[in-house]
Amino acid sequence: GLIVLSAFLSYQGGNTAVHHFTSKVEKFDTELISSNYSKLIRSKQEQQKQLSKVKYKGTTTRTAQKAINAIQAEINLIREQENLLFGTSLEENRKMLVNDSNRKYTYGLYFSFMALIFDLSLIFCLAYCEYYDYRSLAEFGTLPNGDTATVSTLGGGAELLINNDSTNDSKTLETVKKPCLNCGDSFDVINPKKKFCSTSCRVKNWEANNQKKLTVPTT
Repeated sequence: GLIVLSAFLSYQGGNTAVHHFTSKVEKFDTELISSNYSKLIRSKQEQQKQLSKVKYKGTTTRTAQKAINAIQAEINLIREQENLLFGTSLEENRKMLVNDSNRKYTYGLYFSFMALIFDLSLIFCLAYCEYYDYRSLAEFGTLPNGDTATVSTLGGGAELLINNDSTNDSKTLETVKKPCLNCGDSFDVINPKKKFCSTSCRVKNWEANNQKKLTVPTT
């Protein structure tokens, strides 16, 4: 359950990171601004061109020239507005990019910190299962009927023979007497690391040390 929870939190953290790391900057379209102002200026210049055709005796009339000059003033003003708006848009775009970069950096730190916590949690869960839960289950997963000792606990391997490819050379393994750590009875063992005379004693000792009843899963 802890492993599943840790994996789920890591998955949610990844989704959060993708969501926050996605750029959300809606920049001003400087190309569109330049295009619109260029169209307006060309329209004014076309008006000047048409007015310059209004002539009297080969010379542009005074009224037409005044209109041309007025239009030129408008064109100059439009260009000033274009430059101002274009520069302002570039500066605002730069600020938004910087803010977005700072936002990503901040969320990146949060995500890295949370990922570290989740990874450490996962390592802890795996270590817990490896050295405690699964170890106990593997050791006491099944119980024999009654108190009959098994080969591993009793040391029944004493009856086994070492075969050196010659029956005549076979010899019996040596056994030693050892007291059971639970009931105190002596029993024969080959492996001196054996501590219990039966699985029942092993289970009772485990239950006494852990102050709880050992439960065995049934199928």
